[in-house]
Formats: sequence, C-alpha cells, structure tokens
Amino acid sequence: MMLANIGEELGLVGVLGVISAYAVFAYVGFNIAMRCKDPFGKRLAAGLTVLICGQAAINMLAVMAPLR
Repeated sequence: MMLANIGEELGLVGVLGVISAYAVFAYVGFNIAMRCKDPFGKRLAAGLTVLICGQAAINMLAVMAPLR
C-alpha cells in the first residue's frame, strides 16, 4: 500500500510519477521481448513484465478503489 503513502506525501504528482514509472517499465520490457530472437527469451521477458506490472496494477487499483 505504498501508493497511498506516496499519494498522501507527494499528491497527484507523486502518484502520476509512480504510474508513469510502471508504464515506462512495461514499455521497455515489451520492447525487449519484441526484439528478442529466442522464443524462450521472448516469453521470459514478456512474462516477467506482465507479472510485475500486473501485480502493480492490481495493487494500485486496490488502493484507489472507492469506499462503499
């Protein structure tokens, strides 16, 4: 739940910074996967990128969920 702390301390700029850092990570990871010639390396790079960015997206959505 670090996004909540970053949002509290740094506000919208901090949260956008975290989201953009994960977006850059995803772009670079998929770019590496697309340029890889080995099928195993391609799947490995794409899988690790999805694993990290997917968990980050789930955690960010859990933090930003509206109260019911």
